[in-house]
Amino acid sequence: MKEFTFNQVYKIASTIEDGIDFGVPLIFHTTKQQRITLRQPAMVFNRHTLLHHYIRKCFLHHYDHYFLRMAETVIEDVVELTFLEDQFSQYGIPIDFLRIKYNEQDYPATTELTVINWYRRNRKNFILLTDRLYEEIFFILFSNRNLLQKFNAVIAKNFQEFHFKQADLTIGGKIRRTAIPA
Repeated sequence: MKEFTFNQVYKIASTIEDGIDFGVPLIFHTTKQQRITLRQPAMVFNRHTLLHHYIRKCFLHHYDHYFLRMAETVIEDVVELTFLEDQFSQYGIPIDFLRIKYNEQDYPATTELTVINWYRRNRKNFILLTDRLYEEIFFILFSNRNLLQKFNAVIAKNFQEFHFKQADLTIGGKIRRTAIPA
């Protein structure tokens, strides 16, 4: 059995929970092919559920947005960078971490373009961090039954976007039940 570290994952779990509370759909920023791929965990019992996919998608989207669209904030937000550096270290992911440089007047000399380029070079490391964290985040979120009910409502709202084949649906338009694996 995998041993969990739970290194500051509650902060990330809270961000995912906010996404569910605000009704951010699983299918945000997905192509039609990616939505078709998401049909599988919705139809059969799978180790990786739609909630796993949602966690992974939200985690990466959060950092894509943070580093690519809010680079100025990144330069000013030393606390978040320290948090991230600690996570990479704790989960054994080597990374040449972003260092904010300052000029003689103690103003940041690091540019937004430097932040953006650093993130683009290191996005594969963020994917690796996601792969190491999302089971722990799932463990935390899965125990929150109210959150699961909200997540179900978010998924139900976008049900048609998954492009299920008619053969996969009942006459009432619901996903056909499958047997629980032994």
